[in-house]
Amino acid sequence: MNGSNNDTEQNSSEVGWYSPTITKSIEAIHFTVDPQTEMTLGAAKAFNAVNYLMQVKAHASRLSPAEYNEQLGDGAVILKTKSSEFMTLIGCGSRNFEYLKKLINELGKMRISWDNEATGSDVEAGFFNMFSSGSIRNNEVVLVIPPHTRNLLITEKPVAVIDFITLHTKINSKYGMAINDIIQQQMYNHDQQTKTFIMEDTVLRNALKIKFVEVDGIRKYSYKEPKELQRKVLDVAIADYNQAELDFIVKCEGYKKSLGVIYWTFAVESRAESLRKLLIAEMSNDILDASGALMEFKVADFKRKQLLADITDEYSLQYLLYCIKLTKEAKNVANKAAYLVSIHDNNKEVFSEIWEVKKTEMEAERRRRAEGHRAFIEMQKAEFKKRFIKNFSTRIAEQYNSHKQFPADFSVALEEHCRSLGKNLNAHEFLKALKSSEELDFASPVFGGFCAKWVEENCRADLEHYVKNQTIQLPD
Repeated sequence: MNGSNNDTEQNSSEVGWYSPTITKSIEAIHFTVDPQTEMTLGAAKAFNAVNYLMQVKAHASRLSPAEYNEQLGDGAVILKTKSSEFMTLIGCGSRNFEYLKKLINELGKMRISWDNEATGSDVEAGFFNMFSSGSIRNNEVVLVIPPHTRNLLITEKPVAVIDFITLHTKINSKYGMAINDIIQQQMYNHDQQTKTFIMEDTVLRNALKIKFVEVDGIRKYSYKEPKELQRKVLDVAIADYNQAELDFIVKCEGYKKSLGVIYWTFAVESRAESLRKLLIAEMSNDILDASGALMEFKVADFKRKQLLADITDEYSLQYLLYCIKLTKEAKNVANKAAYLVSIHDNNKEVFSEIWEVKKTEMEAERRRRAEGHRAFIEMQKAEFKKRFIKNFSTRIAEQYNSHKQFPADFSVALEEHCRSLGKNLNAHEFLKALKSSEELDFASPVFGGFCAKWVEENCRADLEHYVKNQTIQLPD
């Protein structure tokens, strides 16, 4: 079940190189699915959708992937998106809530391991739950994403760029999805129109997410015989991929065995005269908006695709959005499709005159959004810091109230702090409470203020560790 229905018409017709893209690392392509679970077609699409949503957040922050991950710390993050948007991203009908519910349950079972395929001291590997939790509530999809998955999605080391909207609307099998990732990795930064590459059998099976069982530490994959793998998986997946008419034409040229190891050979040929141009991820939402507006205006298919194909940079995208805005604002226009095309053909000089001002305004708006994005996260971290200090104050006060004493180094520093306050009434009352062994009010501003200072000076590592491992709510 792929969850598609008539509601996917807009997406399935709006495909091509101008679609939003995501980047993937080696680890995001070659992770291993826990043998007790299965990477379904729906789960693969959902993984791409979450990848996109997370990368949009990262781009909005205007930080590098490493800086963004550092700001978020070592805790989980909460990602919220409208159910309708999530279903659009996975190529599912906007009213197919039963499928979405089934998919969320599938994601909850996903456990994966990953390996960067390095050797020696450069080896990086891990095994974890893909998501901490997920829910559908109030027309929102809410996913709690652990740091391992986040680092898998937001990477400094991309090895593939995936046109996932096109993929979700044209590929009908989970193996076809996996073949696409493999091909995109092989052709990434490859400046020739053709390429032949070889993959070792177990690496190929792992990338395809073939199910396996472990016996004495050795993986026993389904489709044990190479001929069976080719007939039931590779031939079907490659046919699915080629029929989708994506960037490349792929052919499996068979396998050979050398020194007990099986190697597969694939030939790839580009469909285009030049390599596909990629738009930066932060433009993806604007491209989707433009695509939706052209559908709304009922622009003919061939002209719609031409207008979108003319987008080669930010200027051309903003010009199309400018024309769309004028069309929406136009009064008493019966044929908005013709009106839009006419504006697009005849307003380039007018737009050029306002472009520099608009570009400056856009840059200022991006800076404002990025600052707001970072401030939203820092505000949460400040609250986590307050919580840590309050919890610390509470524990110290409870210890004093139970045993009538503080830890030695804390007690000495506290007495010095109180003496430094001189005739401050709160300080005198506080010292009197200590001498008479009355219960300590840990909410006292004197005590609370001192605890904050004490934590900053003496518990910095614990404080930073606590803040860094809290769950962060991502901005809308």
